[in-house]
Parts: sequence; C-alpha cells; structure tokens
Amino acid sequence: MRRRLLCARNVPCAAAAGVALLAGACVAPSRSRAAAVVEFEVAVRGGERVASFTASGGTALHVSAATPPVVVARPPVGSPRERLWVRGSTRGAATSCPLRVRCGGVEVQVELPATGHRDRFEWTPLELASADSLSGGEVELSLAEGSGSELWLDQLAWGDGSSDAPDPAASPRVWRDGALELRAAAGARVFDAEWVQHLLREQYAAVARLLGRELRGPLLVVALPAAQWPRPGAGAFQQGRAIYLRDDELHLPWRSFAHEIAHVFEEERATALPRFWSEGLACALADEVEARLYDRGVPRARVRWGELLARGDALHRPGDPPPNRALAFASPAADGTAADRRDYEWAGAVVDALAQKGGPGYFARLEALLAVPPAAGATGAAAGAGDAAAAAAAAAPFVEAARADCSGMLERAGIPWPPAGRPPPGNAAAPTSR
Repeated sequence: MRRRLLCARNVPCAAAAGVALLAGACVAPSRSRAAAVVEFEVAVRGGERVASFTASGGTALHVSAATPPVVVARPPVGSPRERLWVRGSTRGAATSCPLRVRCGGVEVQVELPATGHRDRFEWTPLELASADSLSGGEVELSLAEGSGSELWLDQLAWGDGSSDAPDPAASPRVWRDGALELRAAAGARVFDAEWVQHLLREQYAAVARLLGRELRGPLLVVALPAAQWPRPGAGAFQQGRAIYLRDDELHLPWRSFAHEIAHVFEEERATALPRFWSEGLACALADEVEARLYDRGVPRARVRWGELLARGDALHRPGDPPPNRALAFASPAADGTAADRRDYEWAGAVVDALAQKGGPGYFARLEALLAVPPAAGATGAAAGAGDAAAAAAAAAPFVEAARADCSGMLERAGIPWPPAGRPPPGNAAAPTSR
C-alpha cells in the first residue's frame, strides 16, 4: 500500500538545512564530503528544457502541473544516495512550492521554500529512504495540480545523509548582502563584486529612504555577458525582483541601478502604473538619487527636463491641446529595444516637476498613495492619446502627493487635468489631510 507523508509547511529556506522528507529508516552517519554536482537537463528525463540566465550552462528544466514528471535515476548501491540535493527556483507561490516526490512506491509532498524569482536558484536537500529494497530505482519529482506554482531545476547532487552541501564552485556565483544579491549568469564575469555590492547597497538605501519603506522581499542584480546582451539599445532591464545589467557596466554608478530598483518597488504594489507614470517615477527617482550620491545635490536631468517643459518638442508643445502624445507610451518592442527616448523624457520631466512642487517627502507621500488599491471603477490601464479621462485619473495620485496647485505645469505639458468631478484647476490639487 502506498503511504503519503506530508512535511511541515513553510520550512525555513537555508541551503544547508534539511527539508524534512523522510520515507524510510535512519541512515548511519558517514564521513563528511561535498556532493558531486550534475546538470538536471542532461541527467534526467521529463520536464521542459528552457533557457535560463542564471542556470549553470544557461539551461534549466521547467516543471509545472502540465509538464511530464522529472525522473531521476538513483545511483547504484555503494554510492551516496540517501540525500538528493536540488538547485531550483520557484514562481507563483508566496511562501512555498508543493513538490511531490515518489520513491520506491512511497509518495511524499514537501513544501519547497519559494525563492521569489525564476533566476534565484537555491540548493535544497531532500532526504530519501536507504532500504535495500530501493537499491537502484528512480525518484520522480512533480508539482501538484492546481498549485499554480512553477519550478525550474538547474543542478542535482547525491549525498550520503551526512555530506556537506554541494561545492559552490560548481554553480554560478552568488554574492549575498542580506536581502541584496548579486548573481552571475552563465558566462558572465564580475571583476569587483565588492564594489558592485557597494553600489547596489548605496542606491537601494537611497531609493528606500525617498519612498519611505523597504522592499518586502529579495532584490537581485544579475550580471549578463556583454557579448550576449539581449536588449539592444537598453542599458538595463528589470523582471520581477531582478535587475539585469551587462557585466562590463556593473561598476558604473549611474548605470540604471536606482531606476530599475524603483520598478522593483512597483512590483510590490497592488496595481501597476500606466507606463508613462511608471517610467516617469523611475526616471525622477533615479535622477534624485544620483544627485544626492554623486552630483553634489544637483540633478543632472533637471535642466534638460525644464527646457522640455518650457519649449516642448515634436510630440507636444505648450499651447497644443491635451493630451500629450507621450501619454500613449508603448511597451518595449518584442525584440527588447527601448521605447522612444522622448517618451521617457516627458515622463521624467512631468514627475520631476511635480516632485519639485511637492518638496521634501514628495516620493514617500506618493508611495503611500500608490499603495492603496484603486477604487472600484478606477482605471490603472495605460491611457491612449485620446483617452483624456484615463490620463487625468492616472495623474491624480502624483498631483495629490504634491499638495500644491500644479494645474499650470500640467496644462503646459499636455496632461489632462482635472479628472471629471474634480474641482476647477485653481483648486485641483489643494492640500489634503492624510
């Protein structure tokens, strides 16, 4: 008869701590040694082979409820075989990922600690039975149906129950500083990890101070080989909790750390911003951070943005009827190329001007407003050039955070204001008590 054992939920995520997955007798201790590392995609069957930035060799096995189970052959008797280490990453679960393990007719479910991002691979040990009846045989790994989780498996290693964790040198490098992590993709070189960590720590702290809060999860910087950079025309990009930069530009203080960190904060909010306001906030925050840390308090872009608001460009000029065509800010092209830089310029100029109106504490007040889910019927969708009502609604929290009359600036910039039902422009952004 098949037995089902359910491990304790929410096991702490520590690479050297065992996840309680027991399906047999206790194993006698043996001498400590590092477990030999093998690539999942070449040593097993099942799953779905996919490209992965931070997997060893750039390839991992993707596992979901819809993919075939991953089948791992157990080593022969006499080899370390009681502890199976897996280097994996998860997505779609807040705290854990339900992994089903079948071994020798026994099925067990274990809650793998959630890593928070598909490029954040971590080693986790699974302890298996050592009974003679299980000599040879196979171990089957799958995800429970309906869990909504996804798993990426990079490497495996067999241990003898008392062996050390797999040799870190066998996997892509990871440098940790609390919740801040620097990871090297396959083929990437990090020449001065300590300096890069310093830049990440410094700029993250500056963004957190401006926004008035800390991130609620890990923050990753992933170094990609410059020769294989996937986003021509873009200096950096962000996906979930990860920021991706070229390995030959990691050491540059102004290379988009703060801009992309602002987008990671956005990931934690209840509602995503329209692209114009999302990029505008990131641009304005990054310019403020660079001014405070590197430019003696003088934002470099502010002069350029001020001229844009005063004179306009081919997209919009003061006196033209709203809305500004930059509000239709499109997503990046399918090939990863950046949007028209004029869109970024208008977005950064408008948010920076609002921040100047609001003075000290503007970004923290804005973050508090954005943390509140929109009321029923409110739209967070990107506004098209002809949707003045949606454009004005998207501007509302940015104007409210300024606590000042911003109607003149918004009118010159071609931002429709006020929203329907708001007071006339003279009182549109009167201070509110919060």
